[in-house]
Amino acid sequence: MEDRRKKLPIPGQIAHMKSKGIKFECMSEADARRFLNDNNYYFKLKAYCKNYGKNANGEYQNVDFAYLVDLSTIDMHLRKFIMKTSLDVEHFLKVKLLRDFLLDGSEDGYTIVEEFFDSHPEIKTEIIEKGKSSYCSDMIDHFQDNFAIWNIVEVLSFGHFAMLYSWFYCKHPSKDSMSNMLLPIKSLRNAAAHNNCLINKMGAPYKVEITPNMAVNTYVSHVPGISPKTRQKKMVNPVLHDFIVLLYTFEAVVTSKKTKEMTYNELKDLFEVRILRHAEYYADNAVLVSSYEFAKKTIDFLATNGI
Repeated sequence: MEDRRKKLPIPGQIAHMKSKGIKFECMSEADARRFLNDNNYYFKLKAYCKNYGKNANGEYQNVDFAYLVDLSTIDMHLRKFIMKTSLDVEHFLKVKLLRDFLLDGSEDGYTIVEEFFDSHPEIKTEIIEKGKSSYCSDMIDHFQDNFAIWNIVEVLSFGHFAMLYSWFYCKHPSKDSMSNMLLPIKSLRNAAAHNNCLINKMGAPYKVEITPNMAVNTYVSHVPGISPKTRQKKMVNPVLHDFIVLLYTFEAVVTSKKTKEMTYNELKDLFEVRILRHAEYYADNAVLVSSYEFAKKTIDFLATNGI
């Protein structure tokens, strides 16, 4: 019970931030109160302070409330981009899976689903439960005892689709299957879908260490202006790593030129316009600047050179 903190009204939240060194110069206290009342909440906003160091008194250094507001807004735009791009990747992974299935003369489409359900009966149970209330209820009711690979993909969650995808390519190995990209994409997509903060710990170490995807790590090694030391440091940050994996997979699997054009235009607007709108806020923050530059250089290389 000693860790429980008292409920703070918004004026108390402002006072607490001031005691921690957060300034209200770029945004007034009055505007900050309105923002906390109407747009965001204290716990979420304060999370972005993790991008800043503290002095010996435990006060954050060079942090204005406006910086936290801007970071939270950028994060919101990033989450929306991730959700849209993840949906595109999921669609084209399904296109690829079904295309490869059709080219394989050994599969009838039913046996592999039966084997998949035998190995993961909980997934079939979940689908049947989903059929009681979801938009796919008619399809599930019609096919629940006779699913084929071409219709089961319509009712699986992304996580379960990733398992089926990996199951197929385990049986039918392919050098371009993308199976080892799906866990990072799933993790990033889930974080975005649940409105988790993404860019709140760009320099602080995560408790769970990750091993960078070998193919993507090798690809990034060819990006001009990114040193091996920088790559090694940035590719163990889960958000940066998983974001680059998502973009790499997008570039590899999406076959629609129009979809690619629209996505890269959106990414260009995010990284060259919105993120830089208040670049002066972050000029002295080496962690945020270096993380931005790492992502931007990799994006530019992907957009220009492809996979």
